[in-house]
Amino acid sequence: MCRGCGRCCYAVIPYLQIELMEEDISKVSEVNRYYDLQSKHWWMKRKDDSSCVYLNAQTKECSIYEIRPIECRACIAEDDDLCLWLKNR
Repeated sequence: MCRGCGRCCYAVIPYLQIELMEEDISKVSEVNRYYDLQSKHWWMKRKDDSSCVYLNAQTKECSIYEIRPIECRACIAEDDDLCLWLKNR
């Protein structure tokens, strides 16, 4: 369940990318994804601050929440206190 803190939308390791599964590719804009010839996978781009390109920094909301990639759907907020702190900072 999304708690609205945006924590899941930042890479723990800078420039760690979100792999797009076959069913996700058409959901992500062409300008926000790329194909890596070496790994032979599609990846979603990130902003310079390592946040997802679809995260609104002000509202901490995902602009494609209803159709977000499978990898994003797997993120689960486990720490309510941390999420609340992040949401309110």
